Amino acid sequence: NLNKDMNDKEPWKLSQEERKPFLEHSIQKIHAIGNALLPFMPVTGKTILDASSGIIKKCPPLFPKNK
Repeated sequence: NLNKDMNDKEPWKLSQEERKPFLEHSIQKIHAIGNALLPFMPVTGKTILDASSGIIKKCPPLFPKNK
């Protein structure tokens, strides 16, 4: 589970050499989640794919709060 991996590994405490492969693997997992969501939540899946492909960029909240 990606959340557990982040909590267990604490990548912010790793050296750059250790952190890079961990984050690359995490981005691959996020990309896979985006692909898995496409048939059921196409907009959300595409947003995740766009944010995890190529240059990582900030994206709007996937599920904004209702006001």
